[in-house]
Amino acid sequence: MADKTTGTLITVAVVGAAAYALYEYLLSQCNAGTPPSWLPFQCANIPGYIPPTATSAPTPIVSQPTGPAIAATTAVLTNVTAPGQPYQAGDSFRLVITGPPNAPVIGTASQNGSVSSSTNFGNTDSTGTKIITGTWDATNVGQWQQAWQVGNSQPAALSFTIAAKGVSGLGYIFQHPYVVKLGQSPFAGNRIPMSLIHRGNG
Repeated sequence: MADKTTGTLITVAVVGAAAYALYEYLLSQCNAGTPPSWLPFQCANIPGYIPPTATSAPTPIVSQPTGPAIAATTAVLTNVTAPGQPYQAGDSFRLVITGPPNAPVIGTASQNGSVSSSTNFGNTDSTGTKIITGTWDATNVGQWQQAWQVGNSQPAALSFTIAAKGVSGLGYIFQHPYVVKLGQSPFAGNRIPMSLIHRGNG
């Protein structure tokens, strides 16, 4: 009788150990996310099973819209009477200002280093263009430094000399037409030529 009881206990112990080993195996596989394909029940039915933690998807980075770039002001001055030649009193000129559309055009200039002043020349058109024409006279003779700005855009600078009628070699500074942004050549902005104010057309 004792031998039969002992045999039964050993059998129970072996079966229990095998069952526990199987339990540990299945639990580890389920917790690792790789349950055996032959498993007859769901991993959730195994005591001690820890379901995987759901990971949230990364928040997409949304680029913020930016406003339209503000066009920089440009200023192109040409000698209509004698294209490509130094400016003289009596010559007609054409000044083309470009920048943001429908924006005010402000000119600031200096004649021979005089005190600065600014003048409003109206607005650019729907294409962002303002054309000013006129004729220089004897009061405009000298060295000019100008800054032109359309709205809030970066200003453009012009530097040139107007000689007396029939006089040459008076230090013509830059070949024209000349376009440059403010800051590329130092100058003190002051007076606008009288012909631009009183006889200029725009």
